[in-house]
Amino acid sequence: MDKMKKIIALISILLITNSAKPQSTDQVSFLDIVNTLVSDSNSVFFYPKLLQKVKEHPNELTESDVQYLYYGQVFQTGYTPRPEFDDYHTDLERFMMNGRKRKVIELGTEILAKYPFDLTTLLYMSECIKEKKLPDTTYFFTKRFRLLLQSILNTGDGKSSLSPIKVIFIWDEYVIKGILGFLGGTEGLGKSDEKHGVICVWNTDKGKIFFEEIYYLPKK
Repeated sequence: MDKMKKIIALISILLITNSAKPQSTDQVSFLDIVNTLVSDSNSVFFYPKLLQKVKEHPNELTESDVQYLYYGQVFQTGYTPRPEFDDYHTDLERFMMNGRKRKVIELGTEILAKYPFDLTTLLYMSECIKEKKLPDTTYFFTKRFRLLLQSILNTGDGKSSLSPIKVIFIWDEYVIKGILGFLGGTEGLGKSDEKHGVICVWNTDKGKIFFEEIYYLPKK
């Protein structure tokens, strides 16, 4: 609990308070828009172009860039709802619990080189960079985390199944839930779409919060 309080305190500093209005697009059209833009080589959001920007000009990333990078992952070759960095989270958690901040930064940098927008890793990296008072002027992990967090929160307010917060990995729910103060609770399933995702609702002491776990299955 103390650890979560520290993380929430960190977020209160990093989070942009004047967020844009949540998007009102439904699940399918939301994915269609993302797919169209990240797949078009003439688009500024063409996925390879965005990945190149992460590597060469991370300081120039915008919230829109980050949004299409995060949600555009589901259309990339080799995408899976449970990528290999899922296993790394156990080590990151252990290093965090043991106060081994340098190890978190070392492993986190390795993970983010392959998966630039893993929310959990970016959260831990931001906390460690802040606590160690390290410069963040090469990869801009803290900025990347702030932009990613905001882009996810802008997809919905989480107050109902009609305006869920859209995530592509289930563990991102846990991060968002903790940041917004919906600690603990039980998870239930709402409506689902076998091709695109499922609505999840968490019942907590603070109330309900709705997420949409989205994914993409190409037509056969």
